[in-house]
Amino acid sequence: MLDFLWHHERHNLMRPANLLSETSDVAEIMTQHSFDVGGEVDLLELEASAVEQRRRSLEEELRAKERRKAKVVNPIEFHLALGDVGAAQFIPTMVWESEPPTSKQIGLLDKFKIDSSQVESKGHASKLISKLMPRMVKKLATPKQLIHLRRMGYPNPEMATFVQAKDFLSRMWRKR
Repeated sequence: MLDFLWHHERHNLMRPANLLSETSDVAEIMTQHSFDVGGEVDLLELEASAVEQRRRSLEEELRAKERRKAKVVNPIEFHLALGDVGAAQFIPTMVWESEPPTSKQIGLLDKFKIDSSQVESKGHASKLISKLMPRMVKKLATPKQLIHLRRMGYPNPEMATFVQAKDFLSRMWRKR
């Protein structure tokens, strides 16, 4: 193909890497490496290198997600820890409840360390916030503390204060 106007630089055309690689991500990495190296390159070696680079980046993404998940509480788990099975499977009944959560709701849920990516609607976010705010005012255990208390067999964990939960969990973790 003759490209006198150098359109291939502005458009994403089929390149040799696209013929070898199974995914567009790997093809893109291969193409970029071939530009960086310049001259002749072994496409098979380039593909192996690109696949390895993509594998490492995917593993890093997974590790980042695992770290994030360890820092936040699943909303269903929070509802179940409170013994509210009905709220754990929230089903919108009004039109406004089906709308996406607002940025303020998401921000508030993030502040309480609730996994906002698991909250699909404005109604569900509202339900969660209506459970979280009174707990904060009464200085009860945080959602994360509540879940740990329940797992460790603390009596009546939903009524434990923040300080009681902190003391109990500190003692339990020291014993380990």
